[in-house]
Amino acid sequence: MKKTLFAALLTCVLVSCSPNVTVNPQAIETSTGPSTLATKTIAPLPIQPTEIPSRTPYVTRTPWPTETPVTFTPTPPSSFPLDGYILIFRKDGDLYFQDGNNSPAQLTHGGEEPHFPIVSDDNRKIVFTRKNGSIFTTQRELSDKEYLNIYSINTDGSKEQGLITEQWLDTLGKGTKTYLPTFVPGTHKLLFNTRLCGSEEYNPPCSIGLYLVDTDTGEIVEFIHPGETRQYNRNGIFKISPDGRMVSVFAPGHMDIYDINGNVIRNNILPYTPSTPVEIFPVQNWLPDSSGLILTIPDAPKFGIGFPVHVTFTVWHYAVANNVSVQIPFDPSPARRAGGCFDIVRVSPDGKWIFYDGYMGNLDNGSTQLFEGGTCFMELSPWSPDSKYIAYNPYYLAGIDGPHIRIGGYFLKWVDANHFFYANVKDENITTLMGEIIGGKILTYSFDPSTFIKPK
Repeated sequence: MKKTLFAALLTCVLVSCSPNVTVNPQAIETSTGPSTLATKTIAPLPIQPTEIPSRTPYVTRTPWPTETPVTFTPTPPSSFPLDGYILIFRKDGDLYFQDGNNSPAQLTHGGEEPHFPIVSDDNRKIVFTRKNGSIFTTQRELSDKEYLNIYSINTDGSKEQGLITEQWLDTLGKGTKTYLPTFVPGTHKLLFNTRLCGSEEYNPPCSIGLYLVDTDTGEIVEFIHPGETRQYNRNGIFKISPDGRMVSVFAPGHMDIYDINGNVIRNNILPYTPSTPVEIFPVQNWLPDSSGLILTIPDAPKFGIGFPVHVTFTVWHYAVANNVSVQIPFDPSPARRAGGCFDIVRVSPDGKWIFYDGYMGNLDNGSTQLFEGGTCFMELSPWSPDSKYIAYNPYYLAGIDGPHIRIGGYFLKWVDANHFFYANVKDENITTLMGEIIGGKILTYSFDPSTFIKPK
């Protein structure tokens, strides 16, 4: 029911935008034709299998402190101060970029409408797609959304170029599509999955590839050729390390780590027995210093009528330097029960906490605290970027070292450590507001729901 409500809310609030800004279009020479694509394949390097040492369990269970939710009266909507942020929005079918309080710059000039913009860390390169009938939104695009034609453009409006085209994708198999394009931190390079599925049914067998494209030059590097048939995880098969130097990639039963040039530097880490006929996927979370990962591995599930009804998970700390995985035991173990959700494990950005199935776990010592509620409603990460708050149900934020806060609406997405979007529903009218956490209370701002915003 909550997921249905959440989907309905997103459908209502994600609409085309006409921001209340003054736009001064500038004549900018652009090129919309596809670039010449160079492709190369990197051969894997053999690495010894991972050693998995045992660990003495350190498990305690204590109740989470009872907190009386803070009540607040929302302030009248006001204008959000844009200094320190960048905005991307669409107006009259074209894409615009705005740096803080500066005047917006027009990026595209005609052609099919741009969608799904993402921006590089240095805010100089934007990637977007055309011809997929999608909508423009503040929300991170869902990773199961397909991309057919991917373009890049500089934020000064120069050098628009086609990166991935339908024609190139068809060379991998007629009907191949692109998923989860993600900027490598600190670069203009974009990592993405390709997928070609045998049917449109739920969890069909798919041929999945992994590629890296340089958005400056158009060069493509093939990490994984789309030959292996498997089910596709909507969260992708890869995670990029925060330093941008490594990529963890899982296949059924094992995981490999690549360097950013496509070489395998660790293979077959933490092998496990994949489930059939429905695959339950492991969850990958890089530690903030890129020294390793927190991995959540599924055990053999119990199936009902062709569908898993109960799955338990083990949690591991993997260190890249010595290629060793150590289990972190929790009591109770993370589990996906009937009526629950698959991707139930939420690791905090600082790598210290894990939230699952109503429990908050300490990743340093394995202790657990009984919490409340769950995050099945969340398609996006419920953790604030500074790991101080978690949206543990649609209407509340919980402070790790502070009170629970009722946000006065339906949580949508974090913008930064102190700001988030939420949907306010009143008398069947839905509006999108930005909330700011100040002293355990919420200050609200009016905000166009179709504008992408991120801190510089």
